[in-house]
Amino acid sequence: VSPEGILVGKILKVLDKTSVMLIPTDSGFETAAAVLGGEGSGTSGLLHGEKGLGIKMEFIPQEKEVSRDDIVVTSGLELNMPKGLVIGKVAEVKRESRDIFGEAIISPLAVYESLDTVTILLPRE
Repeated sequence: VSPEGILVGKILKVLDKTSVMLIPTDSGFETAAAVLGGEGSGTSGLLHGEKGLGIKMEFIPQEKEVSRDDIVVTSGLELNMPKGLVIGKVAEVKRESRDIFGEAIISPLAVYESLDTVTILLPRE
Protein backbone atom coordinates (compact mmCIF):
# COMPACT_ATOMS: atom_id res chain seq x y z
CA VAL A 1 0.00 0.00 0.00
CA SER A 2 1.34 3.46 -0.89
CA PRO A 3 1.64 6.18 1.78
CA GLU A 4 -1.64 7.62 0.38
CA GLY A 5 -3.51 4.35 1.02
CA ILE A 6 -3.53 3.20 -2.61
CA LEU A 7 -3.19 -0.51 -3.30
CA VAL A 8 0.00 -1.05 -5.31
CA GLY A 9 -0.06 -4.86 -5.47
CA LYS A 10 -0.11 -8.26 -3.82
CA ILE A 11 2.96 -10.11 -2.60
CA LEU A 12 3.25 -13.46 -4.42
CA LYS A 13 6.54 -14.73 -3.10
CA VAL A 14 8.90 -13.78 -0.27
CA LEU A 15 12.62 -14.38 -0.71
CA ASP A 16 15.53 -13.74 1.68
CA LYS A 17 15.99 -10.04 0.86
CA THR A 18 13.26 -9.28 -1.67
CA SER A 19 9.66 -10.07 -2.53
CA VAL A 20 7.83 -10.63 -5.78
CA MET A 21 4.76 -8.41 -6.20
CA LEU A 22 1.87 -8.58 -8.65
CA ILE A 23 0.51 -5.15 -9.65
CA PRO A 24 -3.22 -4.58 -10.37
CA THR A 25 -2.69 -4.20 -14.13
CA ASP A 26 -1.03 -7.64 -14.42
CA SER A 27 -3.27 -10.28 -16.05
CA GLY A 28 -2.78 -12.58 -13.04
CA PHE A 29 -4.15 -10.02 -10.56
CA GLU A 30 -7.70 -10.42 -9.19
CA THR A 31 -9.52 -8.98 -6.21
CA ALA A 32 -13.05 -8.23 -5.04
CA ALA A 33 -13.81 -4.53 -5.41
CA ALA A 34 -16.53 -1.98 -4.68
CA VAL A 35 -17.49 1.42 -6.11
CA LEU A 36 -17.67 4.49 -3.87
CA GLY A 37 -19.79 7.57 -4.46
CA GLY A 38 -22.92 8.44 -6.37
CA GLU A 39 -25.75 6.08 -7.27
CA GLY A 40 -23.37 3.13 -7.60
CA SER A 41 -21.98 3.39 -4.08
CA GLY A 42 -21.42 -0.06 -2.60
CA THR A 43 -21.66 -1.84 -5.95
CA SER A 44 -19.40 -4.88 -5.92
CA GLY A 45 -17.60 -6.65 -8.72
CA LEU A 46 -14.51 -8.64 -9.58
CA LEU A 47 -11.48 -6.67 -10.61
CA HIS A 48 -8.62 -8.10 -12.68
CA GLY A 49 -5.61 -6.87 -14.61
CA GLU A 50 -5.63 -6.50 -18.37
CA LYS A 51 -2.19 -7.67 -19.58
CA GLY A 52 -0.37 -4.67 -18.14
CA LEU A 53 -2.62 -2.21 -19.98
CA GLY A 54 -5.23 -1.44 -17.34
CA ILE A 55 -7.78 -2.89 -14.97
CA LYS A 56 -11.26 -4.25 -15.69
CA MET A 57 -14.11 -4.60 -13.18
CA GLU A 58 -16.64 -7.26 -14.12
CA PHE A 59 -19.95 -8.55 -12.74
CA ILE A 60 -21.43 -5.10 -12.11
CA PRO A 61 -25.22 -5.58 -11.79
CA GLN A 62 -27.06 -3.80 -14.63
CA GLU A 63 -29.38 -1.97 -12.21
CA LYS A 64 -26.46 -0.33 -10.38
CA GLU A 65 -25.45 3.12 -11.63
CA VAL A 66 -21.67 3.36 -11.97
CA SER A 67 -20.24 6.55 -13.43
CA ARG A 68 -16.97 7.85 -14.82
CA ASP A 69 -14.61 9.10 -12.05
CA ASP A 70 -16.25 6.99 -9.31
CA ILE A 71 -13.57 5.66 -6.94
CA VAL A 72 -12.99 1.89 -6.79
CA VAL A 73 -11.73 0.28 -3.56
CA THR A 74 -11.17 -3.21 -2.20
CA SER A 75 -14.47 -4.60 -0.91
CA GLY A 76 -13.08 -6.71 1.92
CA LEU A 77 -14.71 -9.86 0.51
CA GLU A 78 -11.35 -11.43 -0.32
CA LEU A 79 -9.44 -13.30 2.37
CA ASN A 80 -6.50 -11.25 3.71
CA MET A 81 -7.47 -8.14 1.72
CA PRO A 82 -8.78 -5.31 3.90
CA LYS A 83 -11.79 -3.24 2.92
CA GLY A 84 -11.37 0.30 1.59
CA LEU A 85 -7.95 0.33 -0.07
CA VAL A 86 -8.16 2.66 -3.06
CA ILE A 87 -7.42 1.00 -6.40
CA GLY A 88 -8.43 3.53 -9.04
CA LYS A 89 -11.12 5.54 -10.80
CA VAL A 90 -13.77 4.43 -13.27
CA ALA A 91 -12.62 5.53 -16.73
CA GLU A 92 -15.36 3.91 -18.81
CA VAL A 93 -18.53 1.89 -18.21
CA LYS A 94 -19.57 -0.79 -20.70
CA ARG A 95 -23.14 -2.11 -20.68
CA GLU A 96 -25.13 -4.16 -23.13
CA SER A 97 -28.90 -4.35 -22.56
CA ARG A 98 -28.92 -8.10 -23.29
CA ASP A 99 -26.27 -8.86 -20.63
CA ILE A 100 -26.98 -9.52 -16.95
CA PHE A 101 -23.81 -7.71 -15.85
CA GLY A 102 -21.88 -4.68 -17.00
CA GLU A 103 -18.18 -3.96 -16.73
CA ALA A 104 -15.96 -0.95 -16.23
CA ILE A 105 -12.44 0.02 -17.19
CA ILE A 106 -10.55 1.29 -14.15
CA SER A 107 -7.63 3.72 -14.27
CA PRO A 108 -5.15 2.85 -11.50
CA LEU A 109 -4.24 5.67 -9.12
CA ALA A 110 -0.87 4.28 -8.01
CA VAL A 111 2.08 6.13 -9.54
CA TYR A 112 4.80 3.49 -9.53
CA GLU A 113 7.52 5.77 -10.89
CA SER A 114 7.42 7.94 -7.77
CA LEU A 115 7.04 5.20 -5.14
CA ASP A 116 9.94 4.93 -2.76
CA THR A 117 8.13 3.59 0.31
CA VAL A 118 5.26 1.13 0.68
CA THR A 119 3.55 -0.53 3.62
CA ILE A 120 3.06 -4.28 3.57
CA LEU A 121 -0.12 -5.44 5.29
CA LEU A 122 0.15 -8.84 6.92
CA PRO A 123 -2.81 -11.22 7.34
CA ARG A 124 -4.42 -11.53 10.75
CA GLU A 125 -3.66 -14.75 12.56
